[in-house]
Amino acid sequence: MLILVVDDNRTNRDLLKAFLAREDHEVITAANGVEAVAKFTKFQPDLILMDVVMPEMDGLVTTQMIKSKCGDRFVPIIFLTSIQGNDIITQCVEAGGDDFLPKTYNCNAVLAKIKAMDRIRTLHKKIRGQQAELRKTQKKDQHELQLAEHVFSTILNKGDLDSPIINHHVSPVSLFSGDLLLCAPTPAGGFHAMLGDFTGHGLSAAIGAIPASDIFYSMTEKGFSIGDIVTELNARLYGMLPLGMFCAACFVEIDNERSTMNIWNGGMPDVLIIDVDGEIRQRVTSSNMALSVLPPDQFIRSTERIKINHGDKIYMFSDGLTEARDTNGVKFGMDRFFGVLKETSTNKLLFKNILQAVSDFSKGAEQSDDISLVEISPSEEDSWQADRSVNRKNLMAPSTWSVSLTLKADALRTVNPVPTLLNLIMAVQAPEGHREHIFTILSELFSNSLDHGLLALDSSIKSSAAGFMKYYGFREKRLANLAEGEIDISLKHQPDKDKNGGRLTLIVKDTGPGFDFSTQLNKDNSLDDKAFSGRGIALINSLCDSLCYKKNGAQVRAIYHWSR
Repeated sequence: MLILVVDDNRTNRDLLKAFLAREDHEVITAANGVEAVAKFTKFQPDLILMDVVMPEMDGLVTTQMIKSKCGDRFVPIIFLTSIQGNDIITQCVEAGGDDFLPKTYNCNAVLAKIKAMDRIRTLHKKIRGQQAELRKTQKKDQHELQLAEHVFSTILNKGDLDSPIINHHVSPVSLFSGDLLLCAPTPAGGFHAMLGDFTGHGLSAAIGAIPASDIFYSMTEKGFSIGDIVTELNARLYGMLPLGMFCAACFVEIDNERSTMNIWNGGMPDVLIIDVDGEIRQRVTSSNMALSVLPPDQFIRSTERIKINHGDKIYMFSDGLTEARDTNGVKFGMDRFFGVLKETSTNKLLFKNILQAVSDFSKGAEQSDDISLVEISPSEEDSWQADRSVNRKNLMAPSTWSVSLTLKADALRTVNPVPTLLNLIMAVQAPEGHREHIFTILSELFSNSLDHGLLALDSSIKSSAAGFMKYYGFREKRLANLAEGEIDISLKHQPDKDKNGGRLTLIVKDTGPGFDFSTQLNKDNSLDDKAFSGRGIALINSLCDSLCYKKNGAQVRAIYHWSR
C-alpha cells in the first residue's frame, strides 16, 4: 500500500518509514497537519498513520479535513499517541479515526493493525464497486421502466376511457397494474368495455396487457362482438402465458340503441346492474373460466343478454377492492360493499361512496393488490349523441347480396369456414347486435352437416361427460380419414321494405346420406342446460323464422330476420 506517516518527530517518521518499506509498502511522510492534508490531496494514499499532538494543526483536526475529502473512498486512519486514557480514544474515534496504537511501537502490532485495515479497505472497495454497478443497473432499469410505462400508457389509453359514460378508478400496487381497463365505441354506435385482472401484480402481471389491448381495440374497431373478442383473447393468452398465470375478466357490450347489453364474466366478482334508486336490479355471476385457463377448443363464448332500463348503472370491480385490508389485516369484504349500497339512496353517489368507504377502511394499511372500480352509465343521452350520429351514417343500409362456398374433403379436414363467413356477413351488412345469433346458427348448421351428414357421428354418444370426450375422439379420427364428400354453403340477404332490417337465408348441403333430425326439430324451445347433446337444432329453431330440412337431413334452409 501507499502509506502516509504523519508525525512532528523526525525520528518516529524515519523509523516507521524504514520498517514499513521492509514490508514492501511505499511510504510518504508529513511533519504536521497542514503538510499532511496537502500530501493526501496530491498522492491519495491508501492508509494513514496519524500523530495526535502536532504543531500548526493537530491530528484530530487533520483527520476531520482528510475524511471530508475522501468522498465514498475508504481511507483508514490509525492514530499514534503517547497520551493514555479513554478520553483521547473517544476524541480520536469522533474525529474519524478507525483504530488506535500507542507510540511505544510494537512492530507486530503495527503490522497486524495495517493488515486488518487493508482487509476492511479491500472489502469497502469491493462493496463500492458493487454499489456503482448496482446504481448503473438501477439507472438502466429505470430507463427501461420509463420506456415500458410510456409504451403501456400509449397502448392502454388508445381507447375511450375519457367517455362521459365511464367513471373509473384504478389503483395499482406498483408502477404497472395487473388490472386492465379497456373501453371503446363500436362502429355502429355501441360500446365495449373490459375489466381484466391478471394473476399477481406489477410488471409480470401486466405482461399480457399489450396483446389483450391490441386484440380488444382492433376487433372492436372492426365491428366484432365481445363473443368474438373474448374467444380470440383466450386463444392468444393461452398460447403465450406461462402455466398458472391467467386473466380473470368481464366484458360488457352495449348496443347502439342502449336498449340491451351482453355480458361475459370469467372469474371476476359479480357484475352488478344498479337501478336509479341504488338497488341491485340484476347480478351477472362468473359462469366461465378465466382467460388462458382452457384451450381454444374447450372455451365457452356465450354471453348473457340483459335489458337496459333508463338510469341503470353497470358496476365492475376487481377482487382487490373487496380484499382491501385494514391495519389489523381484516378484509373490506362483500358485506361492507353491500352495506354501502344500502346506505346510498341514489346510484349517482354510489361510485364516490364505495371508493370513500374502502379508503376509510384501509387507511394506514399497506395496499396488497391492485384495486379497480368501473361505473358505466349506458343511458346517458348526451354522451352518446355525437358518436351515434357519425356511426349511424357509416352503417350500411340493408341491401341485396349473396355468396356461396363449396368445401371438398381435403379442405374440410383443415378449414373451419364459419369465422370467415361470419366476418364476411358482418363486413357486408353489419347487423348490429345479431352477431351471436348468426354465429350460433351458422356454426350449428355446418357442424351438423359435417359431423352427422359426412362423418356419420351419433349425438347420443355425448350422453355423459365421458361420452362427450369419446365423441370428439371419433370425430377427430374420422375427419382425418375423410376421403370424399363436400359441403356447399349459400348465403342470401334481402332487405326489408322499410330498409330497417333484412332476412338472411342460409342453405347448407352435404353429399352424405343424411341423419335423423326430426326428433330435435320437433322439440319445444325449452332447452336443457345440463344436457350434453341434442340442443343444437332446437336452439336454431328458436332463433330462426323458419328451419326446413330436406333430403333426409342432407340439405337445410334457415331464415333469420334481423332489424336495427
